[in-house]
Amino acid sequence: CGGIGGDGAKAMAKALRDNEVLTELDLSLNYIGPEGATAIAKALRFNQVLSHLNLRNNKIGTEGSEAIGQALMVNNVLTTLDLSYNFVGPQLGIAIAEALKANTTLLRLDVGANDIGDVGATAMVKAIRIHPALTCLRLPYNNINGDVKQALQAVARHRFQVQI
Repeated sequence: CGGIGGDGAKAMAKALRDNEVLTELDLSLNYIGPEGATAIAKALRFNQVLSHLNLRNNKIGTEGSEAIGQALMVNNVLTTLDLSYNFVGPQLGIAIAEALKANTTLLRLDVGANDIGDVGATAMVKAIRIHPALTCLRLPYNNINGDVKQALQAVARHRFQVQI
């Protein structure tokens, strides 16, 4: 183990909530867990300047991914989000899909290596059809099968870059 952990993420979230300067935050490989991800998500609801957030490989779990999804519904600043290598499962795809229905600012999203499978990816297909801003979507290593891959590629065609 190592990194700042859940307690460190909570302290970071407290500072991030009222931050007016920091525009990029990389917390990758810090093992913040669900508690840390939930704390960061709560801060995202209020933060008005953070545009890039990297939570790659933090074991955020279902609780953390749902909290991030809910925060994205009201956050109108974040443009780049990396949630890759958290191995959450279909719940991540579903939570992010719900968020994309309300969010209009996210441009780049990486949810690679989360094992979202066909269930999570199908939810995302429906959401990205109506998302106005997305330009890049990364979904590698998610056990997505042929029909769903084709649906993702069809939605992305001529609109944005997708890596499956």
